[in-house]
Amino acid sequence: MSITTAVASATPVEPLLPVAHLTGYRFFEANMSSRALPLNSKCPRLGRPATYFFYGAPFYRLPHKATYELDIEEVDDLPVAVLIPPEQMSGIRTEIYPFDTGAWARGLYEGLLPKKDDGANLDDFVTESADAPTDAARLVELLFGTNLAYIRGTKIASRSADAGDFVHAVKTLHQAKLKADIRRRAIEVIALEPVPWPAEGLVVIGPEYQIARRRKGKPELDQLLNSRTTTVIYYADMYPFSPTSESRAVLEYAVKWLSQQGFLPDVS
Repeated sequence: MSITTAVASATPVEPLLPVAHLTGYRFFEANMSSRALPLNSKCPRLGRPATYFFYGAPFYRLPHKATYELDIEEVDDLPVAVLIPPEQMSGIRTEIYPFDTGAWARGLYEGLLPKKDDGANLDDFVTESADAPTDAARLVELLFGTNLAYIRGTKIASRSADAGDFVHAVKTLHQAKLKADIRRRAIEVIALEPVPWPAEGLVVIGPEYQIARRRKGKPELDQLLNSRTTTVIYYADMYPFSPTSESRAVLEYAVKWLSQQGFLPDVS
């Protein structure tokens, strides 16, 4: 059974989770002048414009750099995550993958997933969708069983053991103890068209000092952050600064928010 067939036969785990996008502060601020999250001009893996999200939480980490002192240029690289409510993704053309495609392309799952040298390609794992949260929630049911198991990695409670070779391979990946980071068990959502900023329900997780300093004179940013329907969660800018460690902090804040809002019920 293919991934697509297995996903179609699964029951979405509820509640549906938001989709999360993580970027550097400079790009977040630049996007405020637009009414949508624009597509990256060139996606190296897909060969066409796309924007990357993860289902549920911002599992992506900004590229590793050596820890450095905070100066004006590097502060602009501080990570900001936006959590888009699931209903906002309805009708958006997407591709969904049951792991981080970048890690797969770099061979980090060697021995656990079929790779290019074995004749495999990303199309073997993709689910094309116009309702990404619902289909991603089907993957959660297929591979993890509950939102809590997916987000926290506390257990694997798969209910579809006979779903087929590729599904079995992905389950093996998620249950393996790897040195690779948490993205190995993340569900990746790739948008193939711009995602409009939601009228309500947006969650922004960002650096407190940087946002407070830069929002002055930025009407689009100020309006967004002052909206009664936008939740803004600040993290303290770390010193010295490392994009990787800051990205971990953003993820921790996101998971805490999901838990507080009842997205991660323990149904075991």
